[in-house]
Amino acid sequence: MKYLITGGTGFLGRYIVDSLQQKENEIFITTRHPDKPNHIFADFEKCSLNLESLATLNAGVDELIVIHAAGKAHSVPKTEIEKKAFFAVNVEGTKLLLEQLEKLCHLPQRFVFISSVSVYGRDAGININEDSSLDATDPYGISKIEAEQLILKWGAEHKVVISIVRLPLVAGKNPPGNLRSMINGIKSGRYFRIGNGSARKSMVWAADVASILPSLAQKGGVYNLTDGYHPDFAELENEITASMHVKPVKKMPFLLAYIAGIAGSILENITNRKMPINIGMVQKITSPLTFSDQKARSEIGWNPSGVLEHINEMLS
Repeated sequence: MKYLITGGTGFLGRYIVDSLQQKENEIFITTRHPDKPNHIFADFEKCSLNLESLATLNAGVDELIVIHAAGKAHSVPKTEIEKKAFFAVNVEGTKLLLEQLEKLCHLPQRFVFISSVSVYGRDAGININEDSSLDATDPYGISKIEAEQLILKWGAEHKVVISIVRLPLVAGKNPPGNLRSMINGIKSGRYFRIGNGSARKSMVWAADVASILPSLAQKGGVYNLTDGYHPDFAELENEITASMHVKPVKKMPFLLAYIAGIAGSILENITNRKMPINIGMVQKITSPLTFSDQKARSEIGWNPSGVLEHINEMLS
């Protein structure tokens, strides 16, 4: 099978490429730093992509499956320019990809989009499923909603099977984003557990996501993917400290954190600057937020491992 993977050199993209290569698929990767024959230059933020430039991709692409993993995430925008960057990459970049696919001699048969549970716009909730409303209000979540809508409409118009994967926090070796911040904070001793750390959060292991994508591409549809266990903060922190052989994390009483959060939010309103802690952050950390993956389990045989089983691998 022939695959085109956008963002194939990114955190999740590397897992996807490694998984597909194990089965001797023919793989093409878009990247901002092409250095191999199967690499295609792409800079979605600058609206730059030319799929026709690679003749081997354009030949016999009737068997092509596209996995669109490129996107902007892992940052909190502080300016209008930074907010617009989410739409430039996640929406306009997706639109560019679809336009380029139409220029190939054959459209792909199947298209998989790596989306996010951020589309639901929830800070708290338990077992949120795919039928829940899409209520995101932040630039990242809204841009993912718009990208999903673009892809679904395009797939219907061109009779391409569309699969959308909505992911929570993705764990893997040397993870980025909030998980990386937690690991660094624990390692430096600057990390605090707020309250008893009992809030559960959905997570998923990157290699499990990568391995299910071929089956999912054949089926089509919208799926949440999680590890099904949803570890709480205390469990995750304890596993990380044990693996790193460092002291247990320091604890901050909820009331103290709540007061500090209120003070931080007031200072943000006065100074228009981001504070290390605000009330929204405290509420998110202490509220459960889990997503149901029952649809994927029943329809595509999703049977993931638990993220806590991979802590040593994640930190290696």
